[in-house]
Amino acid sequence: MNPRHCPPLVALILAFFILSALAAGSSNAQTEEVRVVNFPKVQSIQGTVEMDKPAPNTRLARISEAVVAPADPAETLNLISAGTLDALGFRSTVLSLAGQIKSNYPGSGTIGALLIPNTPFFRRAFEEDGEALLSIRVEAPVDSETSTNFAVSLPPHHLAFPSYRIYFFNTTERPASVNLYAYLAN
Repeated sequence: MNPRHCPPLVALILAFFILSALAAGSSNAQTEEVRVVNFPKVQSIQGTVEMDKPAPNTRLARISEAVVAPADPAETLNLISAGTLDALGFRSTVLSLAGQIKSNYPGSGTIGALLIPNTPFFRRAFEEDGEALLSIRVEAPVDSETSTNFAVSLPPHHLAFPSYRIYFFNTTERPASVNLYAYLAN
């Protein structure tokens, strides 16, 4: 139908429908606000990442041979301080204690080690008050009628701290040469 030949009323109705259709189409095309949230970088790694070998699952730590004079474990000032055991990254340990009495007649008693958590609170409780809180203890019985050599191993023990101070004790009547081995595992 040619608009020049349409009556004015029909042209008006036709214009209304065309404008209504355009208005309806433009309302659907309105922009909507969208919010995008990016999570922060957890760890930024730059450059080349290489590993020579896999991270260890186990490690054997040996506390050097120490000569331990007679000292009761309750006498904390007389115990032999043998350094620290670094257990960072490991969940459990098997402790083994071995050595030799420096006499043919050692008498009876025990030779052992106390592992004290290496934090100020636990060290202070042990050194000042004689309390071995949350410690790990390994000890070997020694009898005057048996060999002068001794050895003992504990079952696996869960580790609660990344580092422990080591103190040796000896309740026999003679000095002893002592070695402590810690097999650390995940």
